[in-house]
Amino acid sequence: MLQGTLVEAPPPSAGAPAAVAILLHGLNSHRDDCILPALADGLADAGVGSLRFDAAGCGGSGGPFRFANYAEEAADVALAVRALEEGSPRRRVVAVAGHSKAGTVAVLAAGSTRTPLCISLAGRFHLDTGLESRFGPDLEEKLAAAGPAGIPVTWKRGGPEKREAFTWFLSLADLAARRGPRAVDVAAACRALPSSTRLLHVHGTADAVVPVREAGAYGRATAHCDVSEVVLVEGGDHNFTGPAAAAAAVAAVVDFVARHRPQ
Repeated sequence: MLQGTLVEAPPPSAGAPAAVAILLHGLNSHRDDCILPALADGLADAGVGSLRFDAAGCGGSGGPFRFANYAEEAADVALAVRALEEGSPRRRVVAVAGHSKAGTVAVLAAGSTRTPLCISLAGRFHLDTGLESRFGPDLEEKLAAAGPAGIPVTWKRGGPEKREAFTWFLSLADLAARRGPRAVDVAAACRALPSSTRLLHVHGTADAVVPVREAGAYGRATAHCDVSEVVLVEGGDHNFTGPAAAAAAVAAVVDFVARHRPQ
């Protein structure tokens, strides 16, 4: 079961559905990490509610931790959209925003649910990059030697209190989702978005985890959409750490949603 936080916003007029945004955290993170709580507050002030939830195996949610389960996380977003829009009171999901790994998930989910607004925060476009820096230069050789079971990886579990260490297994299937003919094709996912989709790509200029050039790649791949904006946060790191970077990132998203959400 997934655990989440729902922030309600009043409907704009009698009988109209309330606008809601879905906010997604990054790899081995949780719903109260990075700028997500501040973003939820900013959206609420602009009249937009939000749902942010811990992905499977993260934070307070159950299930196994997975490294490259983009499609599965996008499917969970689709279920959340359905639950929000078919529940009571009436709501309409107007935006899906994802940080880091979830920037890719947001694009996949926005396409499958036809959500009007899609926001990538420090998202990685070229999924075949960044693996060796995280797991070592001999990653492919180690995975080949380990076989289907994969190689054990021990991390500190993401959560409000940085809980106990846990061990998960990086598998050949994870590598295949990031590299090779079976990899998630972010460019194709962007091209498949309806032209009516409106996109925002926010990236810190000092991001040492996902290079800032990835934001430009998102922008070019979504040039067919009605709106495709790129905002660079000067001096911002991968998590927009610090009051100035956090405030700039939140302001960019809230302004974008306020300008472009369906009325």
